[in-house]
Amino acid sequence: MLSDRERETLREVERGLLTDDPDFARSFAARAQDLPRRKGGVGNKIFLASGFLLSTLVLAAGSLAGAAAFAVTTVLVWMAWRYGPDAAG
Repeated sequence: MLSDRERETLREVERGLLTDDPDFARSFAARAQDLPRRKGGVGNKIFLASGFLLSTLVLAAGSLAGAAAFAVTTVLVWMAWRYGPDAAG
């Protein structure tokens, strides 16, 4: 976390950059828009598939509570990725 003084110094540097070289400052904004959005990649899909596969295996082994625990945990982690504070939207 930045202190108030550090934030003000950062704002001054930003203002200086915008004043001295506006094209340079705009190039950062353009690149920031080109960054990929975090919607979920292969890792998320593998995690979801693994979680539900484990749920199925534990259920087949005879533990309804264990299967439910794996399923609920998998869904909660997915929801945290999907709707968490870092999710792009």
